[in-house]
Amino acid sequence: MGAAWTLSDGAAALRAAAAQADRHRGLRQALTGSWQPGVHALPLTALRSERRTAGEKCALPRMAGQRSVRKRLSREASGAVPDDCGPDLDRLLELQEIEASVAATPHTAALDRAWRGVSQSAA
Repeated sequence: MGAAWTLSDGAAALRAAAAQADRHRGLRQALTGSWQPGVHALPLTALRSERRTAGEKCALPRMAGQRSVRKRLSREASGAVPDDCGPDLDRLLELQEIEASVAATPHTAALDRAWRGVSQSAA
């Protein structure tokens, strides 16, 4: 019974990981900007909050606040930062959460070794 229970748990974890991989892929495809990996080192939560706060202000302060956020994001953009970067900030934060969740999964190391073996043998 114990082995069957472990296999069932492993299958559920694998299905959850597959769902996260699908969501991650969808989020990456939905990004309107082209971002370098270093974008995740930026304080994305603070930038999103700053952008939302700026959006509640009158025209000139709103434009200045949003321009400030875009300028800080531009350091990690490959190309122009979208004028409406709010949806990308939301997506980047969700990508960050998924990546942290996968990294915290106990099976990540084993799966990583297995995938590296597959990719090396296919090359």
